[in-house]
Amino acid sequence: MGALHALVTKKGGNRAYPLPNVRNKSAVEPSSRILRFMGELAGLTAFVMALTLIGAWHHFDGFTTAGGSEATSFALIVLALSSIPVQAYLALRILPLIRRNARLKRLATEDSVTGLLNQMTFRTSFNIEASRLGRPGDDRAATFMIVSIDHFKRIHDSLGHGTGDRALRLVATMLKNAVGPDDLVGRIGAEEFGILLREADFGVARALCDTLRANAEALVVGPKNAARNLSISIGGVSFATPLPFETLFAASDVNLFRAKQTGRDRSVLTNAVRVIRKAGDNRGATRMLAGGANNNGIDGRILARAVVPSVQTPVEPKPPVPRAVRPSSAASVKLAS
Repeated sequence: MGALHALVTKKGGNRAYPLPNVRNKSAVEPSSRILRFMGELAGLTAFVMALTLIGAWHHFDGFTTAGGSEATSFALIVLALSSIPVQAYLALRILPLIRRNARLKRLATEDSVTGLLNQMTFRTSFNIEASRLGRPGDDRAATFMIVSIDHFKRIHDSLGHGTGDRALRLVATMLKNAVGPDDLVGRIGAEEFGILLREADFGVARALCDTLRANAEALVVGPKNAARNLSISIGGVSFATPLPFETLFAASDVNLFRAKQTGRDRSVLTNAVRVIRKAGDNRGATRMLAGGANNNGIDGRILARAVVPSVQTPVEPKPPVPRAVRPSSAASVKLAS
């Protein structure tokens, strides 16, 4: 039951799977941040006015005199009116800073061509999400997939850089619209995209692969006289233990290579989720993922070369051997006499 099971979805298996209901997360706009900041200032102003009112109440003995009431009212009105130009000035000064910070954040976390997460951000977010799996009482499974555009180099070289970038943007938009709002999508290579389905087991991921390939076949790039339909190949692993990104990437990359070798426009998935296990028992997950003699998983030698670095034991140098000194002929004659 705990053995790995691989599935190859061949070309032509275009069963209709409904796309998930997608709500894309959008970044907070600078205008909304300004409104929130002004609301905080208004709250601070109201707090100061309340303190002023309390202090005046004690100073004027509960506003028993007409002069005390008028003085308190005047102070509160002046404080409220003076906060308006202060808020406007701070908003005008902070708005450019918020826009620059938002732009710097996009440059640091997003891919410049597709707008998806870049490789570093995707990898960091992946490790955070994967670390939450395998906890006691949590039987959720996740799936990591590598999506590669078939014959991308040929399209890029024959139709130009603009067409290649358009193909990347079309596939990126299709992938982002096909996954859930909490899933991760990023560009992790030249024509490769990474997807982390946070709550998707082997069956859900298999159905989504068919949907992604069918949607990719409807994408067309290039001029009318040289238009080309796109296709994608997918390699992935379903898992339920907090495995590192390097391990899952190596396993998925092997599956992607198998999909490319068997004709492209295919998906190869490996089920690394053990059906029977105790809660919180994550032992043996890496060994299962590496493959063995009795399963049809991933070649453990390929995974070991990709994950385990080679360690060389230092060898102490041997001390130099002193050279023998031969006596000269003159010394030999003198000793003989």
